[in-house]
Amino acid sequence: MSMLDGVIQCWPLSSTCEVWWDAWAVGVAMGAAEIALLGAIAVAYLAYQANELSQTSQREAREKAATAEQREMEERARQERVILSFLSAELEAVVRWSTACISLMEDGRAFAFEEFIASKSARKTMSDQAHSLSVENAGRMLPSFHVCSPAIGLRLGRLLGDLYIQRSSFSSYSNWPDVGQTEDGFTVRRAEWQVSFNLTLSRLRRIRSDAEHCSAAAFEVALQDPA
Repeated sequence: MSMLDGVIQCWPLSSTCEVWWDAWAVGVAMGAAEIALLGAIAVAYLAYQANELSQTSQREAREKAATAEQREMEERARQERVILSFLSAELEAVVRWSTACISLMEDGRAFAFEEFIASKSARKTMSDQAHSLSVENAGRMLPSFHVCSPAIGLRLGRLLGDLYIQRSSFSSYSNWPDVGQTEDGFTVRRAEWQVSFNLTLSRLRRIRSDAEHCSAAAFEVALQDPA
């Protein structure tokens, strides 16, 4: 007797029928196995679809993030160009002023060390020139320097800081007595003058270097098509 015979032998049902329950059990088990298999396939398919959807979402998120980052970089570059264009005239003036000061203070020049420490009028002249140098635009743009690239933003910030210190130093030097003299009980020794002079010359060179770098970048911007 086959399993099929056991399943259908009692049809139509009667009191003399003897059902082959083992065959029924096997049939039910096979049906359950098929349902389980179909369920497993469905679950696997859904998992595959979910994984594909997740990967697609992640890829789209990465693309959006990359696009947003690119736009931010382009915007920062645009703002840097605007800042450099706005400050180009002041940067050129700082380059000329610092170059002139360095030229005067180097060995054998008009305001070299021996002349610098012995002439209050010369120091006063340099102080006046330093304070006449206009960097008002740069001061107003200071809060925006962070949008610039480090090569530009950090130099602009340091340039302003050095200029502030240098002006303050020149103001002090113009009031100091010449070496070997005493004013109001205040005397500046030669060694102290030497340290101050060396620091001044070193700072002026850094001011010139930063100003030249930023001015060159501003010049490159000027050569670009504004559109």
